[in-house]
Amino acid sequence: MTLPLQERAELHVSVSQIKTFLLCPHRYFMRYVRGVPPESRALPLVFGSAIHEALAAFYVALQADLEPDPEQIVTIFTDAFDAECKGDLPLVEDEAALGEAKDKGVALVQLFQEQIERPHKVLAVEQPFILDLVDARSGLLVEEQFTGVIDAIIEMHGQRVLVEHKTAARKWPQDQLENDLQVSAYLAASPAHCLRLQC
Repeated sequence: MTLPLQERAELHVSVSQIKTFLLCPHRYFMRYVRGVPPESRALPLVFGSAIHEALAAFYVALQADLEPDPEQIVTIFTDAFDAECKGDLPLVEDEAALGEAKDKGVALVQLFQEQIERPHKVLAVEQPFILDLVDARSGLLVEEQFTGVIDAIIEMHGQRVLVEHKTAARKWPQDQLENDLQVSAYLAASPAHCLRLQC
């Protein structure tokens, strides 16, 4: 017997949780089972969050059939970055490292706007999804659901495309793109598995 959907909605797993468990089960236990908050935040997470906020605004403008204002998109990044740096959890990096990261972020957002091919249509921005999980042995739904958020869903050249932005130092190699858990999860979330993923 499975729980009703409204009761199961509070129980969920995500790509981040699974990757944390695979990397360090003890960290997973402390963070997601015991609920112990982290003592600090990593600069890459702050950087990535601010970039995502700026690019989301870029796609929202396109979704409204407006041309994004390049300066406004950069301002959204810098404001988000500053707000993240002033959060409750301390950052271990010094002011010089933060300033360097902020400058790189501005350059990255500017380059993105200059070089990105405009989608023919933006269908969704920051689209959440929920997937039911099935016990492979019993065939029954488990209590937890799999959740995530897709950066954008667009139409390009007659195809619907899932867009996931990454701010890693290096471009993902093909084998990682084909085998990464997040890619698999997002493709599973795509309607009828008819979308392709663009990273």
